[in-house]
Amino acid sequence: DHVFIMINDNDLRGKIHFVYAEDRRVHISETQEFAQEGDMSLARGTIIQMKEALEYDEYDYFINLTDGMMPIKPRSEIIAFLTEHEGKDFYHIARTEKEDPQLRKKALKYYTFTNLLSFPTGALVRWFTKANASFLNALGLRRKLNDVIMIGSPWFMLSRESAKKIVAEFNYVSASFKLSWYPEEMYIPMMMEKFAPD
Repeated sequence: DHVFIMINDNDLRGKIHFVYAEDRRVHISETQEFAQEGDMSLARGTIIQMKEALEYDEYDYFINLTDGMMPIKPRSEIIAFLTEHEGKDFYHIARTEKEDPQLRKKALKYYTFTNLLSFPTGALVRWFTKANASFLNALGLRRKLNDVIMIGSPWFMLSRESAKKIVAEFNYVSASFKLSWYPEEMYIPMMMEKFAPD
C-alpha cells in the first residue's frame, strides 16, 4: 500500500518529509500542498494525487480518507472485500436535484469569496458571499451546468479504471465548480455518473 498525503501546514509538511524520507510508500503532495474543506482545492488536489499515483505505479484501488478516519477492519478483511467486488466503485450519493430541486439553484450561483486562499469561515464573510451570489444570480450571472446536480461524500474507493477516467477529465472540476459552494460534495458523484457510469 502507498499513501499520498496533502498537508496544509508548512512546518508539519517539512517534519513529515523528514520522518518518512526513507519510506518509498509515503508520498507528500507537492503539486497542490493546500486543500481546504469546502473549497475546490480539495477536489482538485485529490484528482492531482490520483494522477500522480497512476504515473508512479499501477494500483488496484484508490481510497480517499481524511486524517480523522481510521480503518475499523483489519487489512485482510478490507482486501478480501475489495477482491470480492473487484472493479466495483464505492462512493456515496446523498441526494440529487431530482429529489431536491434547490440543489440546482444553489449550484448555479457564483460564490465569489470561495476557492481563493481558503473557504470563508467567518459568519459575516459567509453571509456576504451568499448575498453576493444571490445578487449575481439575479443579474443572470450564473454557471451553465447541464449535468444532474448531485451531493455526496468526498470519501470514496475507486477502481484503477475509474480513477483513470476521472483523471482524464480533470478540467471538468475547474470548468464546473469554480467559485461554487462545497464542490467536494459534488465532484465525485457527478464525475462518476458522467465519465464512469456502471
